[in-house]
Amino acid sequence: MKPNLGLLKWASVSVPTAFGNIILDVDGNKMTLNIPAGTIAEWNGKSIRGPRVVNGILQL
Repeated sequence: MKPNLGLLKWASVSVPTAFGNIILDVDGNKMTLNIPAGTIAEWNGKSIRGPRVVNGILQL
């Protein structure tokens, strides 16, 4: 995952999977990622197993 908002100030996306929705909210340089059980997200070179909510700062 590596969101690039371009000129947008915020964005939100929900991606359905067989294990539940992966939800990403980005507002400025802050992001929240909801990872359902049974899925793995990759961010900043790390694999993150769900279920988990990850809050972070994006490198702009």
